[in-house]
Formats: sequence, structure tokens, C-alpha cells
Amino acid sequence: SVLPLDCVRSQINLSWFVVYMNTVQLLMISEIGILPIRGAITFGGLYHNESEILFGDALVEAYNMEHQHAFYPRVVVNPKYIEPTEEVRELMRYGRFRPEENRHKFNVEHVKRVVSVARDYDGVLYCNYLSSLWERGESVWATHSHDTLNKHKLFVESWLRRSPELNTLRKYTWMKSYHNWFCEPFEEFQKYIIRD
Repeated sequence: SVLPLDCVRSQINLSWFVVYMNTVQLLMISEIGILPIRGAITFGGLYHNESEILFGDALVEAYNMEHQHAFYPRVVVNPKYIEPTEEVRELMRYGRFRPEENRHKFNVEHVKRVVSVARDYDGVLYCNYLSSLWERGESVWATHSHDTLNKHKLFVESWLRRSPELNTLRKYTWMKSYHNWFCEPFEEFQKYIIRD
């Protein structure tokens, strides 16, 4: 799936679109149990009409990003428009992550898990869909967080067991690494780490 954004006119709207994509991807995996999506999000010009003609710089850029960087089941994000380091700084500065304001003892590693985008081991920026378990307005975990993480864990484990083809196995190995990366810093999520 290629997701060029011609209707987004501000950084805030783009950020909310990424949050929306995170929610969609998590629901597809944990609630519907279908294969995760991959794609690319960028910003720019796009033309389309009722006869399904579609072209523009954003479409080409999103297609190239997806083709080059979305081998794994991740939605990559153009780093020109969103920077996770800045989101982490803002949340640490103004969010409810300071220990005196939150029952959790959050540090920078914790906050990296709850921002909407993350930087992968290969430097690629992608939608951090498990971050949608964090209720930003309330600064607490969603009530269904444990259930959802368990479903996500079972989904990944199931595909790891039944994936004899190397390319498919690599995709679910990436999902296992992502799942564990998300869970590791949180004491309450240690039991959901996928073991070998």
C-alpha cells in the first residue's frame, strides 16, 4: 500500500495521520488477525480523479520509499516531515512523563516506545503501531494493553512457527524484534517478550 498525502497541510495533521495508521495496523493484527500492512507515508502533490487516474511527486516518492524500505511489515515515514527525537524531547519537556507526575518511572527509552514513529536498526523511520496502546491524553496505558500485547505476541509466534520460507520468516523475525523492543523497558510488559 502506498500512502501519499496531498490533503495534509500541516505537521500536526501529518502526525495525527501517523497515529491513525498506527491504530489501524494494530487493530488489523491483534483484533482481526490478518497480515500486517506495509507501505510509505510522505507529503506532497498528488492528482486523482473519478476515473482513477492518479499521479504526482508524492505518489512516486511513496512508491520508491515502500519499494526500498518496506520489505518488513512496517509503514515507513518520510523523515523530512517527522522526527521522533523532537517528539521525545517535547514529551519529556511538556508531557506527563516526569516521575513526579506519573506513576511510571519513565525515562528516554520508555518515551521512545510511546511516540508515534521510531527509527529502526537500519535507520529507517517507521510507524510505531504498538505506541497506540499509550493513551496520550491521559498518559496511561489503555485498559486493553495487556490483552492486545498478548494477542500480538501469539500472532507473531504463530507465524514464526508456520513460516518455512526464508523471506516470510525474515518478516516475522522483524516483527518479533519490534515486539520485544517495545516491551523490554516496561516491567509490566516483560511477560509478553517473545523468547526463542
